[in-house]
Amino acid sequence: MLGALLLPRVQPRLGPDGTVAADSLLTALVLAAFSLIADPYAAAAAASLLAGVSWIFVLSSLQVAAQLALPNWVRARGLSLGGS
Repeated sequence: MLGALLLPRVQPRLGPDGTVAADSLLTALVLAAFSLIADPYAAAAAASLLAGVSWIFVLSSLQVAAQLALPNWVRARGLSLGGS
């Protein structure tokens, strides 16, 4: 939910491509943090929050891009192939 609330503030500054690039990098850093943090509870709390926010940012950005790119007559079928 935090990602959905923050996205309208972040995306105008970075744009759709910048949002996907920045959040892909954030996801990579979160995965590295999972492997480096010794306390599993700290990793689960902090890194999972960041991973969830970045996932929502990327997923919503790619969904909007797909909706804008597909023609009206095939949009529903094309979005169903994405699995999201």
